Amino acid sequence: MSNFTATRIHNTAAVKLEQIGGGFDITHIQLTMEAVIPGITPGITPGITPGITPGITEGQFQELAKQAKENCLISKGLASVPIDLTASLA
Repeated sequence: MSNFTATRIHNTAAVKLEQIGGGFDITHIQLTMEAVIPGITPGITPGITPGITPGITEGQFQELAKQAKENCLISKGLASVPIDLTASLA
């Protein structure tokens, strides 16, 4: 797969805190990431849609986003907390 450089990445994290026993714990984290990558158009299949420069498919983008989440130092540090990721191209 070629290298792609995002010109914009916007991330948010919604953290769920719950009172458990006498204290509070982080019980869930929902990550949302939106990326702008030149040459990649959301919902377009590279190499199939006429006039679209070959790039990566939505599936390949999702796999790269998943790998980034799994290798993130913060995600590793919070491994005991369920972390979900929603990634999209803008």
